[in-house]
Amino acid sequence: APQIGLSKRLVVIDVTGEKTGERVFINPQIIEERGEAIEEEGCLSFPGVMGKVIRSQYVTVTAYNLEGEKLKIEAEGLLSRVWQHEIDHINGRLFIEMMTPASRIANNQKIKEFELAYQNSRAGVG
Repeated sequence: APQIGLSKRLVVIDVTGEKTGERVFINPQIIEERGEAIEEEGCLSFPGVMGKVIRSQYVTVTAYNLEGEKLKIEAEGLLSRVWQHEIDHINGRLFIEMMTPASRIANNQKIKEFELAYQNSRAGVG
């Protein structure tokens, strides 16, 4: 949850497509990946930036729920992509780092604007 200022390894994922399907997963880890798919992704951390990212088509994830029970989750397609994207966040990787070269070039100006805004926000800190 680094994007909300928490140094905790947790993600909140809507597993059903309905707002009532949001669930908290603690210490998620991908233990198996299969297949490959190239799809467009975006991220709330980078509004307006969309790009193609290569991800595994299928993943198996282990995580704990709020009751401390260990879960094993199998996901494919969009849900697989969501798991990989969110786990990347808690591992310090951003989707812009995972973009195909063509997508990175197409979004280069927007990404530079975000980098500059971040640097300016940090200018007096420290």
